[in-house]
Amino acid sequence: MLLEVSLIISGALFLFSSLLFIFKEKAIFLINGYSIISRGRREMFDEAKICKDYGIILLKYSLIL
Repeated sequence: MLLEVSLIISGALFLFSSLLFIFKEKAIFLINGYSIISRGRREMFDEAKICKDYGIILLKYSLIL
């Protein structure tokens, strides 16, 4: 039971990270809290780098699980 749940969560994290890698800047809305930042403050961030970094983190979590 625990192994099955771990595999499901791992698969979901892998899918989510692959979405971030594929859609790059278009998938920025998937990142928690980014949508509530004001538009002027969003211009200070590199959206492609944020998506790449977040995707790498999720990929590592999926491999750990």
